[in-house]
Amino acid sequence: MLWFAPVRIKSAPGRMLEVKSVEVALEQMRKWVRWPVPPKLEIAYVVCARAIDNPTPEAIAEAREAFVEAAMEAEVLRE
Repeated sequence: MLWFAPVRIKSAPGRMLEVKSVEVALEQMRKWVRWPVPPKLEIAYVVCARAIDNPTPEAIAEAREAFVEAAMEAEVLRE
């Protein structure tokens, strides 16, 4: 697992989830997909996949940042 600082998101009505890894971030973003795919979600998905392919500390930090932006865009961020 590629761990990062927790990001709190709304996972279901009245339920919160702390996302703490790149892999879980990708899993959660798959649930947000709608057409057309929102731009920040599309970017975050690519950035997270890239972090898995090349797991440097910088890539993991970029993945978290992109996930936060996508969560804000999807209106599920709860920080």
